[in-house]
Amino acid sequence: MEAQRGRRNQVLNELRIPRSTYYKWRKGYRGDGLEGLSKRRPSARRVWNRLMVGERERVLEIARLHPELSSRFLAVKVTDEETYSVPESTVYRILRENHLICPRPLPGMPTQEQWRHKTTHPDELWQCDGTTLFIVGLGLLQAHSRGE
Repeated sequence: MEAQRGRRNQVLNELRIPRSTYYKWRKGYRGDGLEGLSKRRPSARRVWNRLMVGERERVLEIARLHPELSSRFLAVKVTDEETYSVPESTVYRILRENHLICPRPLPGMPTQEQWRHKTTHPDELWQCDGTTLFIVGLGLLQAHSRGE
């Protein structure tokens, strides 16, 4: 193909090979010979926004020095004082993985064995929950819930 410089586009069109593919093959061949033409798996590259090990360790160090700070304030502190920024969700995940934070227990709400209002026939107990409902003909209903 190199000897037929003037006919390169014509030959590529006849073979239905895109020019970009030809130039990629040519670059691979010139760089690595026949091995450059074989398909290779993409190499793992560093993700641009992933924290490096040293940065993760620094987040943990700051968290241990300031246990009173939440993950949000730790993220702000790291972003302000270090040479990199870190989102709150990443700080929270790092702290949780290292057992430096535990989820708050939810307040206990005991369940009841029975309904407070016993019903004797269908449609005796109705409930409507809403923040803002517009009902045609009635106007506006604001946050009303009633059960009798």
